[in-house]
Amino acid sequence: MRPLNVQESPNLSVVDQANNPLGSVGYSYYANGQILERDLAGGSMTRSRTITYDSARRLESVTETGPGALDETFSFSPSGRL
Repeated sequence: MRPLNVQESPNLSVVDQANNPLGSVGYSYYANGQILERDLAGGSMTRSRTITYDSARRLESVTETGPGALDETFSFSPSGRL
């Protein structure tokens, strides 16, 4: 599924008890409301996760960039089981 009319939410800031910034997280969404990307930032570390779905709107793949990145691919049986 390719993004059509991508919607972005404002970045959320993560702070400690003294209100010092620790990092941020931001999301963007496909027009149907499913998550397209999640970006995390903290200190010198940045990690991005891109999510794709199949034509039935089921999770298809998760691709990450950044330290300790992990890529996952999902497939379903003809009966729709993961």
